[in-house]
Amino acid sequence: MSEGRIMRIYELTFILNPSLDEQAVKANLSQIEEHIKGLGGNILEVQHLGMKNFSYMLKGYRQGNYFTFYYEAGPDVCKQVETALKLNESVLRFLTVVLAPKEYKPQPKEETQTSS
Repeated sequence: MSEGRIMRIYELTFILNPSLDEQAVKANLSQIEEHIKGLGGNILEVQHLGMKNFSYMLKGYRQGNYFTFYYEAGPDVCKQVETALKLNESVLRFLTVVLAPKEYKPQPKEETQTSS
């Protein structure tokens, strides 16, 4: 890898099979995250958007479990990640968007507060 390597920020939103248990969901998220890191990418943020209903049947399901990964990587990494997602039967659909650096705004971390 050269010093002048172009790094872009990607927003990867994907839908996991709604019938997966919590352990399978964590395993899928970990697998995707490790794949990105293994290709030289840097995970900036992971968001769980929750279970959402579809307006039509998608691969036999009426709802899906939505997640968004924000990551920084070279242009070649995106295609390799998408190829892996196509082969993952737990992923119903995905979309990758390239963001301009000023378009990425990290979500504030939710802090647990105890009220008196």
